[in-house]
Amino acid sequence: MRKVAMVTGAGRGLGASIARSLADGGARVFVNDIDRDLAARTVSEIEERGGEAIALTGDVSSSVSVDELVGHVIDREGRIDWLVNNVASYVRHAGSFWETDPEEWERILRLTLTTTFLCSRAAAPHMVQRQSGRIVNIASQAAFSYVPWQGPHYHAAKAGVVHLTRTMAVELAPHGVTVNAMSPTAIEREGDHEGSAVRDAERGAIIDHIPLGRLARAEEAVAAVAFLLSDQASFVTGETLVVNGGVLGYGIRPPGGPVP
Repeated sequence: MRKVAMVTGAGRGLGASIARSLADGGARVFVNDIDRDLAARTVSEIEERGGEAIALTGDVSSSVSVDELVGHVIDREGRIDWLVNNVASYVRHAGSFWETDPEEWERILRLTLTTTFLCSRAAAPHMVQRQSGRIVNIASQAAFSYVPWQGPHYHAAKAGVVHLTRTMAVELAPHGVTVNAMSPTAIEREGDHEGSAVRDAERGAIIDHIPLGRLARAEEAVAAVAFLLSDQASFVTGETLVVNGGVLGYGIRPPGGPVP
């Protein structure tokens, strides 16, 4: 039976790569993005490759919108087999702990961590009802080590994704639902799909701290997600699969700065 997948933030970047890969593998993919044109572009790319996809435009930081989006998938397909929580927000003004604006803190946590919670909470009951399902949350190297251009709010949000993954995994395991995370380091820019790609100005500094000496390729991160969704990972839950080229948690040290 064809799997039914929902991928959030799939209008560009890693989310679009994941959506295309799942469709290539035979899944019917619901492509979520808040930008209607970006969602439509990913759907068109999938259809051009012979896959099946449906655009699912909506704001996954709103519980009302999330309930409507998941409800649409259930009404159309009767189930949701795979949920990939990819949507996140990149920082507008990275700075020190002291320099982080409270409103920017709230925005990053809402779009990066709360979205994962809301989408999982909406989809999980349908998986529990069928005693089957897979949830994969996209974390980040910033969950484990210091990355100065991301800021403390992004670090906190992605670390929250990792720990939320563990909590959900324990609670959903008795119902046949696995929950895992995939944590990539910076990913090479893919064409004009900029979403999760590293900015050019940061490239050299990042590569200097990756033992394998390069950025991740999108297909390497996508392969990790595909594994966690597969039958081969049926006994894997609560884990974070790290795809980071050998970065072992030391991060990148910032220069010393003044304390207010």
